Amino acid sequence: MRVFRCPSCRLPLARSEADLQRCPVCGRDLEQTSSARSRARAEQPVSDSPPDDAPDRRTFGVGWALLVIGLLAGGTLLYMVRPRWTNPRPAPQAPVQQTRADSPAAQGAAAGASASMASPTAGASSPTGSPATPAPRSPRLMAAIEAPRMEEIARAFGAGASPPAGPPVENVVLDDAKHPYIVEPLQGTERINLSGQASRLTIKGLDGNAQLDITGLQAREIKISGDIRGNAVLRLKSPYSSMTVQGNIGGQARVEIESFGGSIKFYYNTTIAGSARVTIAAHSVRISRIDDQADVSVVLSRGGILRAGYVQGSSRLRWRKAEADDPKPQVYTGKVTGAAKVEQE
Repeated sequence: MRVFRCPSCRLPLARSEADLQRCPVCGRDLEQTSSARSRARAEQPVSDSPPDDAPDRRTFGVGWALLVIGLLAGGTLLYMVRPRWTNPRPAPQAPVQQTRADSPAAQGAAAGASASMASPTAGASSPTGSPATPAPRSPRLMAAIEAPRMEEIARAFGAGASPPAGPPVENVVLDDAKHPYIVEPLQGTERINLSGQASRLTIKGLDGNAQLDITGLQAREIKISGDIRGNAVLRLKSPYSSMTVQGNIGGQARVEIESFGGSIKFYYNTTIAGSARVTIAAHSVRISRIDDQADVSVVLSRGGILRAGYVQGSSRLRWRKAEADDPKPQVYTGKVTGAAKVEQE
């Protein structure tokens, strides 16, 4: 509903009230005023321009144009500063060298190819900026270069040379069963193999890395009068012989005595000590003292007997029967002290 005012008192009047002839407040003639307005509106020329409160289409057009220009400029800028995600070109691979000998024609072709690869054009850097791969060298050229150097290295480190020989072994054969034989003290790296026959054998001791092998000798009596020390090794095999030990066994010595049916007696003041390892196989065994970390193993034949005086320190004395069905042998031990052990295997 349209509202207008009275020309005199400015009273707001609705269209329905405009049909009145006079204003209800001031009494002015409204019909006359309405006729004058109609004539003035009719006389006023009609303008094609939109009203003042209508939106301007040119303003909207300029805004859209600026928006499009801004989007295009931003897209162009982002495209110019974008990171390069292109994959790098793989480096050229060197040709595989042949292991077999080529024919002269093939070698000539390979030489020509090598010369072309070594040209300045090939030596120039690739478009990506990485240097070109150098041409591989000929196998014959590499062999000629490496051979003198490898020979020098072999001479310096002794490659291909035979390993150093151990100490020489002296083989002694005794053929007179009626005469005694004495083995003088062995020291250092002396090695002797003793075989044959003798009435009596005397061993005056071993030291260092000396070795004495008497596994092929027959003798009625054997006496060890000297000490066995260091890393010395004594192997003795003489069945049914009588053996006496007057020297001490110590260090890291190894003694193996096999005299089945025979007897072995250690004198009362002799000691098996240190880290010595002694293995004895006989019918009768008598040991005076075992000390330190010594390990003694005794194998007794049927009806055998073992006597041990003192077992001390962390030493160990083990014994067993030669055959499983043999009766239990006689075992007598004296004083066992410390962490020492006497046990049956």
